[in-house]
Amino acid sequence: MTILTIAAALMLATTSMAQDNGKKPPRTMNYYPDQGQIVCVNGNNRYTRALYGANTRQRLETSDRPVFASYDRDNSLNICFLMESNGQLQPLDSTTFCEARYEGGRRTYSLGDDGWLGGRVTLTAMATFYEEGAIWKIHTEGFLDPPALHAVARKLKKTKMTREGDYGLEPRSSFEAAGLPLQTLTWVNDSDTYILLTPQRTLVVDTLGEQHFAQEEAYRQALISHLKISTPDPYINTLGASLAAAADGLWDGQTWLHGCCGWRTPLAGWRAAYVADVLGWDDRARSHFDAYAKSMVTDVPPVIPHPSQDSVRNLARAEEKWGTQMYSNGYICKLPGDSHKMSHYDMNLNYIDELLGRSATSTPTATTSMMPTAASGPATPSITTVGR
Repeated sequence: MTILTIAAALMLATTSMAQDNGKKPPRTMNYYPDQGQIVCVNGNNRYTRALYGANTRQRLETSDRPVFASYDRDNSLNICFLMESNGQLQPLDSTTFCEARYEGGRRTYSLGDDGWLGGRVTLTAMATFYEEGAIWKIHTEGFLDPPALHAVARKLKKTKMTREGDYGLEPRSSFEAAGLPLQTLTWVNDSDTYILLTPQRTLVVDTLGEQHFAQEEAYRQALISHLKISTPDPYINTLGASLAAAADGLWDGQTWLHGCCGWRTPLAGWRAAYVADVLGWDDRARSHFDAYAKSMVTDVPPVIPHPSQDSVRNLARAEEKWGTQMYSNGYICKLPGDSHKMSHYDMNLNYIDELLGRSATSTPTATTSMMPTAASGPATPSITTVGR
């Protein structure tokens, strides 16, 4: 009996035992690595892979199939694509074949359908980095005549979302389309076509699309090149580009946020600020630490002794009251540059730890007295980081 046969037998036995014991059988693997990208075929998850462009609230939610949601609070949109071919109108998110690939800030779809008689569609989506919006490149081939395509924008099913559409709280169905189309854009795809979502929240055929797309792709490539991971494990090798793109999504232009699409809110000492050292973003580290240095309380003496826990919350949190040992001089507040906005978190420990962990290559700044440089350890051979 070969090793593979033994492994297969053990897997079947394990599955049988799990079913016999009333446990759920192993789940189907939806995503797999290929050439450093995360790939799925004929997937069904919707609005679960966000793309971040300009460092603002706006993001492009993508799915396993080409249906999208551009989140921007009250101006959010659902965007879908349809194609006319051989007398039929086909939504591109319901084709008989769809391969979706993700690589740090870009989603690419390869589409085929039984009714297309050998025709193929390739659609590539990115959030734009140079201004708020998104860009799509659409390539068609193998059709008897150039197909007509439609891009349709509608309002989202839910317009007021919890914590900026937080993945942990907001159902994915909130991003589905609702109501009549706000805009329908139609064109004949006789060559590569570029569709742009502008900062004014309108869809246009971009006549300079090839140039704009190349600029956005060059920015994206520079971004994901900050972190490359090379190991014998293809699953781990996908993480460099993904982590670099997510790290950029955490940045709001001044400070690191708690999360990209979960708890997208400023907090002084959450884990995000560590990425500045990992990715060599010294300018962003300076901005973050300087902003929160100005958030330190300096005019509230600690006059209330310990313990001062909140009895309403069963003593599980500190009482949110100025003058306690926590909410007094030295406390770093929630918002950058604001020394009068408390939070239920005590972020001082994390903030100072991130501050002390600054790279040895950092040059002195106005906050040098708070920021001693630390000696850097040996580089890990399998991980490459490049400064921005």
